[in-house]
Amino acid sequence: MVAIGRKVPSLRMPALFKGTLQYVGLDHFEDKWILLCFPARLTLEEASFLNREVCFAPPTLEQATLLAVGSDPTLLHQPWALNVSGGSTVLLIDPLKRLHREFGVSVQMPTRCQSFVISPQSTLEFLMVHDLNGRGISTLAEILQAGVTCYRRQKRRPNNSSLSRQGVRYANRPSKRCKA
Repeated sequence: MVAIGRKVPSLRMPALFKGTLQYVGLDHFEDKWILLCFPARLTLEEASFLNREVCFAPPTLEQATLLAVGSDPTLLHQPWALNVSGGSTVLLIDPLKRLHREFGVSVQMPTRCQSFVISPQSTLEFLMVHDLNGRGISTLAEILQAGVTCYRRQKRRPNNSSLSRQGVRYANRPSKRCKA
């Protein structure tokens, strides 16, 4: 199972991407932020909602790729699926539930949407369990904005910065000269 801060696996699976059926992996979207969304069920309503939210989202959500993951292979044959995937949402189909297992998402009785924020270096940055509604998506957009901002700051910071993790971690340690 993938943990926060760890690299995510690149599993190839069928996807409806830009109106066509393709086999893609998460590494296909490298150098972009990825919002990996596991809705409780993926039907026309949920897919249309996600596509609409991304289209009218703040600019930070437009910088990311939204991948909606469903486990039902019949989604590939639904007439509405091609129209939804022609937008900015990619529909991933996980019939063997490998992606579900890798991310620890329950397939049996899911009740809420589970979303994962993945950085451009393919590391898992954040996990959120939420309802699939406007508030949940706007919260994801805020989290993504914070992640993009921190990512840009880290890229500009030199490696020998005085605010490195080791410097912060050891700054609060009492020195040996202090007697407690």
